[in-house]
Amino acid sequence: MGDPQLIFDENGRPAFVVIPWREYERLAADAEASLSDEALYDRAEAEGGETFPIELADRLLAGENPVMVYRTYRGMSRKALAEAAGVSAARLARIEGGEHADSPGVLRAIANALGVDAGDLARGS
Repeated sequence: MGDPQLIFDENGRPAFVVIPWREYERLAADAEASLSDEALYDRAEAEGGETFPIELADRLLAGENPVMVYRTYRGMSRKALAEAAGVSAARLARIEGGEHADSPGVLRAIANALGVDAGDLARGS
């Protein structure tokens, strides 16, 4: 799925989100069917998507920087990821250290180099 379109209220807070119709249908079907974890896993496996170990999810849920979590999971050095994404290693270090919020374009380049969706690198806001 591509990046959803956000519609903000008069105070600048997200009020609505526009998503592709197929994604809406899938979400509605999931909610209606109250799929079990096993059924969701089976469907994800049938769709051929990548799966990740629970340890990776635990690290993300614990608040570790997603760029660093996926980079280390992929076995990439900071220098290798920086080169693949077209950014400096120093800039990547600042991003991983939480010292530097970067542009969506840079995060997309990093996501592409890591083979994940850009939304997977977003920190809670």
